[in-house]
Amino acid sequence: DVVEEDDGEYQCVVTNQEGTAKHVYTVSVEAAPYWVKEPKSSLYGPGETARLDCEVYGKPKPKVTWKINGIPIGELDADLSRKVKETALIMSNVQPNDTVVAQCEAVNRHGHLLANAYVYVINLPPQILTPNNKSYQTVEKRTVFMNCKAFGAPVPTVQWMNEQQDEVLQDERYFLYTNGTLRISDVQWDDSGLYTCTANNDQDAVSITASLSVKNATRIIQAPQDMRVKRGDAASFECLVLFDPSFVKKRVRWKRGGTEIVESPDSDKYFIEEGTLTVYNVDYSDEGSYTCVAESPLDSVDRKST
Repeated sequence: DVVEEDDGEYQCVVTNQEGTAKHVYTVSVEAAPYWVKEPKSSLYGPGETARLDCEVYGKPKPKVTWKINGIPIGELDADLSRKVKETALIMSNVQPNDTVVAQCEAVNRHGHLLANAYVYVINLPPQILTPNNKSYQTVEKRTVFMNCKAFGAPVPTVQWMNEQQDEVLQDERYFLYTNGTLRISDVQWDDSGLYTCTANNDQDAVSITASLSVKNATRIIQAPQDMRVKRGDAASFECLVLFDPSFVKKRVRWKRGGTEIVESPDSDKYFIEEGTLTVYNVDYSDEGSYTCVAESPLDSVDRKST
């Protein structure tokens, strides 16, 4: 089947012992209109801007026209809030009486396309989809994200307040995304507490509460030291770790190179007790780096020795 990519110049070349003959053919492939981006129905709140895209391709280039409620847009009364930009219909500052059905039509000599898209302008009180009383945990110096996904018409504004009912964006470490998520960078101990997210539009205001608990970061206060031992002796590495006292699940692991060291009932090569690793009967094959890895539910740190 012929496709648009077949468009172009072709040569027919015939050769024999007497010489060569050549003829050039030009093939132009045309196409009926087809969709690149079809206009879609959507909901809008009062004051918002509605944009309906009608992107089509074809050859020759299709002519795109718009109708509103079946009337060609050029026959409607002039309205500065309504315009056609290239192939898109844009309606600014929509109001409830702007609820319409718009028709986009694309035509060339090979065919046409027609699509309907509904513009619904409604008033909708804000709703917050994020569960109330959600708890967040992190450790000092980290970044935490607290969610507050809201919708409504008009689109509600979202505001976060701390436990003292202060607006949190006064602190440059706090950042509010357009989807309502609050980011807190370089988290400190005194960031712990209750936070309130409020979504507000001209219909209503709703709120949820979230709690943030900031823990001590896991620290290795005594790292394993580099060692030199005689062949056949034992080498002991100590790793003293300070965890947040509230952590129930915590552990210290050891790695040699990038491989975790595991005690085996079939070998007495390695012995691990709390933060100490002992390597027995060392040989040249035991040379290398040994890493202490301290893990909590919220963070992980490591230190290396040789």
